[in-house]
Amino acid sequence: MNKKIKRKTTGIIFILSSLIYLLIEYIVIKNTSLNIYEAYINYSVSHIAMPLNQTYLGITNNFSPQYMLLNIAFIILGIIFIISCILEINKRINSNKILYYPLMLITGVGFIFLGIFSAGQTSINNHQLAIFMSLLCGNIFLILMGKTINTNKIHRNTSLILGIIGTISFIILTYSLINKDMIIYMGLFERISIYTLIIWNIITGTYLLKQ
Repeated sequence: MNKKIKRKTTGIIFILSSLIYLLIEYIVIKNTSLNIYEAYINYSVSHIAMPLNQTYLGITNNFSPQYMLLNIAFIILGIIFIISCILEINKRINSNKILYYPLMLITGVGFIFLGIFSAGQTSINNHQLAIFMSLLCGNIFLILMGKTINTNKIHRNTSLILGIIGTISFIILTYSLINKDMIIYMGLFERISIYTLIIWNIITGTYLLKQ
């Protein structure tokens, strides 16, 4: 395949996988019994995506029969992330490859595991491991991108900022699970940790399209 076509195709699938995820999440939430604000702020994606009548962290999912769509979206997101990195991002890493490859694979597999090991349906340890792999390792991956990827300064700085925001948000998310007074904001901080990765996919796809 022509290098230019491969680069632009990778950019397109980077963007589409993220937009599809956002659309599916909105569709699933729109069909819940919750109002939009309540769903996005107070309920994590883990809760919305678990099977009906299953319980996770004391909350039972009676929200949406379309929950499975979110799990499929996570699996697609993880597969596309790994494929896109192999096709285009790998060749732009000039240093710290010993960190890049494990973090890239852990992040992608983590998203796939999020779709497979749904909250309330499997061992809570499996689901929380998937969250750790995808969100914490994923945002550390973005910080690494800000330091090592061979792109322009705007892309590198944006990657770094997104990674820092996502990592801090994940730490607050973890604290909110321990501190019951903050658990109502769990959905907000989980989504910030996810959306930093979604935004990175979109800006990286856009960068590849413009090259």
